[in-house]
Amino acid sequence: MIKRPLCMAAFLLMLGIFTAQWLGFSWIWRTPAGPLPEEWAAREKEVRGKGRVYRQEEKTFSNQICTYLYVEKTYLFIKSKKYPIRNIKCKLNDVEEELTGKTIVFSGKLTLVPLPGNPGEFNQRKYERREKIDFYLENTRLEKAGGEEGIIAKRVRQIREYLAGTVNKIFPDREAGLLQAMMLGEKSQVEEEVKGWYQAAGISHVMAISGLHMSLLGMSLWRILIRTGVCGWAAALSSGVILAGYGILIGNPTTGFRALLMFGIMMGGKILGRTYDLLTALGLAGILLLTDNPDLLWDCGFQMSFMAVLGIGAYGKSQMKIVEKSWGEFHGKTGSLWKSLLMGWFLWIFSLPVVLYSFYQVSVAGIFCNLLVIPLLPLVLGSGGFALFLGLLHVKIGSLAGILAYGILKIYSLLGRWAEVLSWGVWTPGQPSWGQIVVYYTALAGVWYGMTRNSRIYKKKYLVLFCYVCMSAGLLLIINPSGSLSGKITALDVGQGDGIVVQKQGKTFLVDGGSSSKKQVGKYVILPYLKQQGIEKLTGIFLTHTDEDHISGAREVLEEAGKGWLEVEYLFMPQWMRKTEEGKELEKLGKQSGVKTEGLKKGDQVIMGKMKIKVLYPGNEDFSQNPNGGSLVLSWESGGVTGIFTGDLPSEQEGKILLDKEQYSFLKVGHHGSNSSSSETFLENISPEIALISCGLHNRYHHPGKEAVKRLDKAGAGIFRTDLQGAVTLHIKKDGKMEVECFREKSLAG
Repeated sequence: MIKRPLCMAAFLLMLGIFTAQWLGFSWIWRTPAGPLPEEWAAREKEVRGKGRVYRQEEKTFSNQICTYLYVEKTYLFIKSKKYPIRNIKCKLNDVEEELTGKTIVFSGKLTLVPLPGNPGEFNQRKYERREKIDFYLENTRLEKAGGEEGIIAKRVRQIREYLAGTVNKIFPDREAGLLQAMMLGEKSQVEEEVKGWYQAAGISHVMAISGLHMSLLGMSLWRILIRTGVCGWAAALSSGVILAGYGILIGNPTTGFRALLMFGIMMGGKILGRTYDLLTALGLAGILLLTDNPDLLWDCGFQMSFMAVLGIGAYGKSQMKIVEKSWGEFHGKTGSLWKSLLMGWFLWIFSLPVVLYSFYQVSVAGIFCNLLVIPLLPLVLGSGGFALFLGLLHVKIGSLAGILAYGILKIYSLLGRWAEVLSWGVWTPGQPSWGQIVVYYTALAGVWYGMTRNSRIYKKKYLVLFCYVCMSAGLLLIINPSGSLSGKITALDVGQGDGIVVQKQGKTFLVDGGSSSKKQVGKYVILPYLKQQGIEKLTGIFLTHTDEDHISGAREVLEEAGKGWLEVEYLFMPQWMRKTEEGKELEKLGKQSGVKTEGLKKGDQVIMGKMKIKVLYPGNEDFSQNPNGGSLVLSWESGGVTGIFTGDLPSEQEGKILLDKEQYSFLKVGHHGSNSSSSETFLENISPEIALISCGLHNRYHHPGKEAVKRLDKAGAGIFRTDLQGAVTLHIKKDGKMEVECFREKSLAG
């Protein structure tokens, strides 16, 4: 690194940014005039501001159209002082006027971008900061709008929209959405199902304009110009200018801009007659990007882009030299195949911790799928680009020219479907800790250094193979150690609903899973949590009754169980629920995914090792007309810790429960803390140490009720709420003691 000062400078810059964030000085680049805007946003204060709209979007929620204005070059007026900030996202009701490019004066309630409430949940704040958006403005009022959009910016936007419309005319919807993502950087038209296929196959990188796309385009342009007789410096300059223009057209995504910078450095070297150093170019690109936006350091796209270059250009090449010195050079088609496979494996190993830290799972099938996908990608882009060009002249001619791209995209989709259902296609070890990542890369660097310095090893090819096998096995053990036998119970922040994950002795159960305030709570809360925890099998799902705020997410989990990465063994519900429409639907869905359904009644038990779950209520009565009154009540016991789950059981039915313990360690409070549950008599009988309340923030039912909270407090229970504290986790120690961890307090501190 000493021989490459730009690499050292990039490292020191990253260290400085990380230190500033850790010490709480990140406001220096977000609000350089001082931290007051962040303080006001935390208290959701009213502010006025001024800035230029650079993007306008319309979205529909509950049949109401909302307009989002993305404002840059912004000033906030707080206490008669002007505070410059980066960007702000303003939410308004439907606005008919096009405001892109105009300067606006606005007022409204300043808020921080929300943080996730659960482990594994999408981090909206981190996502927005990569676009320099640090604040939201709610209840926005436009006071003034003036000026016009710049001619160049307007023409670029119009050209992009026209090209996207032409792609839609040439190709069917699915393929049109993919090609818009690949060629124009517009991913909003890609179907969610298709995204899932590509992720399972490990080829989702082709859906975005990545460094691979930019490199392919830039080098293709340069080679074409050279072969047509253009002199070297003119070819380099022309291809660089064309690629820069393309970058402007697609909005210069981070990964594409990194590739554009590195390609520009390469072409500059050709013009000046200087050699090109990959790592120096990478370091300079990192410095330029992070200087413009330090928050990119936490962006997974930025991380993956740079790791891919390091993995192939530094680690992969050095390992291939070792392999070729011991096994000989690869020749012919078979040799090229082996070389591609080995390079794919080296890249996979090198980037594994970074991938898992952001996505919690990784495609194993992708190692093989990319052997086909990457060589075909130039044909997709070439055919798609040629079809787009001809489509501007005549749509039917463009459609004929795009047949090749259409056919290859069909092959990509087939690969994704195949990978999605494979039991080994996707590996889900969960999110590694920082300690695991440090140990992993220390071990990787040690083996790398040892094999590079020991030239005698090259003469023993089977020893080299043995070293790689041992290294790979050791690294995988570091990133996915055997799980602890101690357990934990997590009440997820699902909004207004219930979703509790119980983990103990290698078994995992989900007790309810639904929400009336969060859409697709299974997809966006429950499943990400399972992935983040490295849970690939649910021993069982317990559903207490038929209300949607208890089953909507469980339905999505059962649908996901039909895919290869997740297995669900049992679906449990009260006996009466099996006769309802909701119960029949869930049972059918479970059957399609290979899940066995069992009806439970009072006295039934589920025993797994030292863990015992006993049904306390109801019996065989029919509660189809009173689902809350028939809520499944479960007593849970393991290692001296006991708990009780009560669904939405009202006070009238609590007296009918025949308790099997005199005291319980914890209580999942009934009906989200409603005053109509958790009666004083019931609480006296169970004497819980900890009370978990699952409810939505500012919910319309005003849960938890004040009277219920008073009764819980009187009973001596420590009260924890998901609406205020996010996911609440009870860690069960080997000695039977419990520790409580609240995710939102932890994330706010970070």
